[in-house]
Amino acid sequence: RAHHVNWITNAKVTKVEAGKMHIEEYDESGNLRKEHELAFKFSMMLPAFRGVDAVAKVEGLCNPRGFVIVDSHQRNPTYPNI
Repeated sequence: RAHHVNWITNAKVTKVEAGKMHIEEYDESGNLRKEHELAFKFSMMLPAFRGVDAVAKVEGLCNPRGFVIVDSHQRNPTYPNI
């Protein structure tokens, strides 16, 4: 984000051409919100993923997607030794 990297979330790529990606963006309810083309020289796509089940099940450790909640010093507020 500090290096002019633009993020698009809740989206689906419908087509890729040389230097151009066709995108559909969705709202929180899964309804189509916007369709557009994105010009690029370099693009990286990351699929949706979740944290590890065994870690995600620990109460107060993770967010709903299973990723460890941390503060600005990379410590978990509930378990400061993690």
